Amino acid sequence: MSISCVEAVVEKYVGKAKGRYSGKFKESSYTPHSLRHSVAVHMLESGIPLPVIKAFLGHANISSTMIYSMADLGMLRTAISSIEDPLKGFEASVDWKSEKEKLKALAGLT
Repeated sequence: MSISCVEAVVEKYVGKAKGRYSGKFKESSYTPHSLRHSVAVHMLESGIPLPVIKAFLGHANISSTMIYSMADLGMLRTAISSIEDPLKGFEASVDWKSEKEKLKALAGLT
């Protein structure tokens, strides 16, 4: 199948989808490459590792696939919200503020 045939098929079905779901389309046109890019981004958002996406897309080098690893704001929020407070439940056993002489000695000031 030639590139122009693939483009014609994509244009045909995007046109049908726009007719049915007109409010869902932000761009005026969509190419086979934009659909390929969208699939790769959705795979990454679903947690599929980059080497698997690389193989799926047929990239020879992982560096070609790295463009999809750029985190969007939603992915950053999800990652940050999953991190627990590392000091949660930690209670200092020593009140260092009242141990000025020990602090000076540790710092090599005495």
